[in-house]
Parts: sequence; C-alpha cells; structure tokens
Amino acid sequence: MTSAAEIRPAGRPPVSAILVVRDEVASIERCLDSLGWVDEVVVLDSGSRDGTQEICRRRGCRVIETPWRGFGAMKKLAAESKSPLGRMHALYALDGMKALDVATVLRGLNDTDANVR
Repeated sequence: MTSAAEIRPAGRPPVSAILVVRDEVASIERCLDSLGWVDEVVVLDSGSRDGTQEICRRRGCRVIETPWRGFGAMKKLAAESKSPLGRMHALYALDGMKALDVATVLRGLNDTDANVR
C-alpha cells in the first residue's frame, strides 16, 4: 500500500478524505484500503449498527457520529471540523462503497494550477 509519505514530498500540505457512511461493513475495508496514502480520513457516520464505526476507528479514522443531514451538509460538516493536521490542502469526499484511484488524485495534487482539490 502506498503511504502519504511516499506520495507527498516534504513540505506538501496534508490531504484528507471524507467518508459519508451508514452500515457499510460490507465495503468499508476496500474503501479504506484505497485511502492508505492520505494523511487523514474523516468518517461521518449517521447511525451505523453493523460495526462500520468500529472498523473505521480500528483503522485510525476520525469518526464523527451525527444525524443524517443530506450529502452536501454532511460533507460540509466534515470539511469544517477541526483537523489535528491543520488546514487541508486537498479534500476528497467519498461514500463508503467507493475506492479512490491514487493515479487520478496524484494528477490533481501535482497540478499547481488546479482549482478543485
């Protein structure tokens, strides 16, 4: 698995991933495996009862338990939550059934003119 240190040269700001989940135990491991290179994973969980939260915590994710507010509001909540890493350079929002393609992200991170991060 590629780590954040291997992808991000010294001095590059941190990268966060946001996961909006509920009862994703069947797919969350694959999703988290694809995020092994990011600096922080913030999980917004709207009431999982299947062990999703426990898996995420065990894997080092920051889990925020909150009632469902709609996808936009959930992503905004995660983006505005105080990160122990400080201000994020790049923020990727996924649902728990998706995996992030590292090559796509690297193209965006290395494009200094990109407006969307």
